[in-house]
Amino acid sequence: MIASGRILSGPGAPPREPRPTAQPGQILPPRTKASDLTDALDWALAENARSGSPFFGRIDPALVAYSGWSCGGLQALQVAKDPRVKTMVLHNTGVLNDGPGAIPGMDVRKDVLTTLHTPTIYILGGPKDIAYRTAWTTSRGSRTCRSRWPISRRARRHVPRAERRRGGIGRRELARLAASWRQAERRTVRG
Repeated sequence: MIASGRILSGPGAPPREPRPTAQPGQILPPRTKASDLTDALDWALAENARSGSPFFGRIDPALVAYSGWSCGGLQALQVAKDPRVKTMVLHNTGVLNDGPGAIPGMDVRKDVLTTLHTPTIYILGGPKDIAYRTAWTTSRGSRTCRSRWPISRRARRHVPRAERRRGGIGRRELARLAASWRQAERRTVRG
């Protein structure tokens, strides 16, 4: 739990051994799966209800958000239909196609957008980011998308690193943008 009252969970653990090498033309499956997000939320809400837990009574189940970057955003989209989720924050991610996915274990199709039931923000890299076009197209197809934030016109990278020198925003500013979105949605939920 961090000082602002948020609990954060990132699926997976640091790898114990190096990843195997992919075969030519193949993509390795991710080390995590979408169900890791719902499993973490199940655990957190159970701890919130368990007497003696350090989280007892400290988590507001009405303020749940799923977020993900790149493939993590696809995993968040896979579980977006979870009725406990109140908002989505998606970074540099988008559904690649309507057919079978190219990434093993991530069969996400555009019809997943019909399962979104919460306000969603897409935080996009610049036009040179490998996911930019897909993210922009996906966000346009989402009926719950309230906002699209292109973070840089000149960003060259897909990974979350500081892009200030290239006219973008840095990690801290990116985190503040996501937190501001969640605060605005929190006020909306609370009325």
